[in-house]
Amino acid sequence: MGMVIIIFSNVEHFLPLRLQFSQLINVSCRFVFHKFTILLP
Repeated sequence: MGMVIIIFSNVEHFLPLRLQFSQLINVSCRFVFHKFTILLP
C-alpha cells in the first residue's frame, strides 16, 4: 500500500494539473461501475 501512495505522490508531483488526475479517477470509477453492472443479473 505504501508503494501505491509513493506512486500517487509522484504522479501529483509531475502532473501539477489536478484536473487530469481527477479525470483519471473518474474514468477508472466508470470502468469499475460498468464492470459491476455487467456482473449484476
